[in-house]
Amino acid sequence: LEIKFINDSAVEIIHRVKNLSDTARKCSLWAISSMAPGGVEYIPLHHRDGGFDPLHCITMWDYTSLGDKRACYKRDSINLTHTPTGQKYKIGVGHPAGDISYINKGVLFKKSFNIYPKKEYPDGNVSFETFMCDHMVEIESLSPYVLLKKGEEADYKEIWKLENI
Repeated sequence: LEIKFINDSAVEIIHRVKNLSDTARKCSLWAISSMAPGGVEYIPLHHRDGGFDPLHCITMWDYTSLGDKRACYKRDSINLTHTPTGQKYKIGVGHPAGDISYINKGVLFKKSFNIYPKKEYPDGNVSFETFMCDHMVEIESLSPYVLLKKGEEADYKEIWKLENI
C-alpha cells in the first residue's frame, strides 16, 4: 500500500500485489475501506432513457435481503443507511457511475476508482461491493482480474477525498 498526498483533502491510494509463487496466478485487487457506524452510503448508478438490454448487474450474498429497510434502490443510485439490526448485508454492483460516497457526522468521504467495463471482474463481474453489519460499513472497490506470472506485480489505484459538509 502506497499513499500519495494530492492536496489538503485528497490522497491517492496505490494497492500493489506481487506474485511470489512459482506459478502464474489469476487475481483481483480488493480495496476495502471500513467506515464508522451511523452514516449513509451513496452508490451512483448510470441511467438512460429507453433501452432494451440490461444496464446494471447487482450481486447479493446469501444473508442479504433486497427488502432490507436500510437499503433504498433508486433509478440513479443505491443508498444505504447504517443502522444496527443484527443482520449482515452485502451487495456487489457491476459498474457504478462515479464516486462512492459515505457521509457520517458531518464528514463526506469519497472513494474514486477506474472501471474497465470490457474486462472481467470477480463475484459475478462486479467492480464494487459494500458490506454492512452492526458495527461498520465496508466500501470495497475491485480491480479487474489480472494474470501475474512469477515475480510480476499489479497496481490498483483509488482516490480518497474528505470534506466537511
